[in-house]
Amino acid sequence: MGEAAGWAGGIAVASLAALDAAEAARTDRRTQAERLNAAVQADGEAFFGRMAAACGAGARAFNAAVKADLVEDPRTTNMRWCFSVRAGSQGFVIVSARLETALGAPAPGCMVRHQIHGNGGERPFDFTLTDDGALAMRWDGDELDAERFAERVMTPWLQQIHLAAAG
Repeated sequence: MGEAAGWAGGIAVASLAALDAAEAARTDRRTQAERLNAAVQADGEAFFGRMAAACGAGARAFNAAVKADLVEDPRTTNMRWCFSVRAGSQGFVIVSARLETALGAPAPGCMVRHQIHGNGGERPFDFTLTDDGALAMRWDGDELDAERFAERVMTPWLQQIHLAAAG
């Protein structure tokens, strides 16, 4: 009987190994979430400030290149970590940070709302940590620092601004 029932012991060993692996994965996810929350609490506001500054630099460079003030510098709204970039009546980009790390809060990151010539949408983005532990924003698998994220947000929007308004 011992030999014939050996397969049952193999099943038990495999089941125990699967339980151990699942617990290790839960612990790893919990540790990663704790590291991310700590980084957001420590660096989230600075990251968002760099993002707003990069959007402003992009707006000023765009205006200088077209020799007209079509795009405004970012302005903060009545919310603490929200800014908007506007192109007169052509449209806007609004970026709202999500820096809350309490249990049950949405994942830390930001919401980007955009509109140009009546068309637009919104999309959430989540913070992540790079391999070296730096805070980054995740976009379609890419880990972007604040400046590259601002560039990726602003580029398609700026490309649709009608330059006829400049002239």
